[in-house]
Amino acid sequence: MFAAVGLRHTSRSPFSDRRLPEPIQVRLEQEAGFECTLLRLLGPQDVDVVLRLAATATQELAADREHQAELAEWVGQPGETGLGVPWSAVGPRPDHEPGPVRDLGTAPGSPRQSASFELEPQLGVLSTARDRKEDWLRAGQGLQRVLLTATRFGVSTSLLYQPIELHDMSASQDWWPWPEHPQIIIRFGYGPSSGGAPRRPLADALDRG
Repeated sequence: MFAAVGLRHTSRSPFSDRRLPEPIQVRLEQEAGFECTLLRLLGPQDVDVVLRLAATATQELAADREHQAELAEWVGQPGETGLGVPWSAVGPRPDHEPGPVRDLGTAPGSPRQSASFELEPQLGVLSTARDRKEDWLRAGQGLQRVLLTATRFGVSTSLLYQPIELHDMSASQDWWPWPEHPQIIIRFGYGPSSGGAPRRPLADALDRG
């Protein structure tokens, strides 16, 4: 897994229609379970439910000016370097709705092209039994295992988090169709590798006391 750390990057490009083999699905579920988290791999009907939740959340978040300003700070403009998502990793817009990737906006003078994304995305929801601080830590550890395992098997990934982000902001009730607490939505598939995004310096993440 350590060898996959430098290779893992989010891919917001279209994936092929190739399905994940069952042994890989089982392995991803097992890796999540090692950290006391649950990876729920969704069937077509449940994928449609989650994509519609994401599309609705995207519309509501788009009307929040403070949220849009914060998002813009973390999306680089063409030619810029720094922390966040570089423009080269933003990816194209889906040519159909609801799309399986998050729209990170546009840049002046650099219009984004549209592309045909997979019509039947392969989504998984990483969840915890509760939603306490220690569960957030478990979710991060479970996500690490799932993403690195996917990388080891040549599976590309991207993240959908709009519904969860909106829930955290609004504290809405009865918004999720399953009993566990969702922490992140993961899109799996086979597609082109993505360019690397900048990483924070170690000194920004580690307090040596």
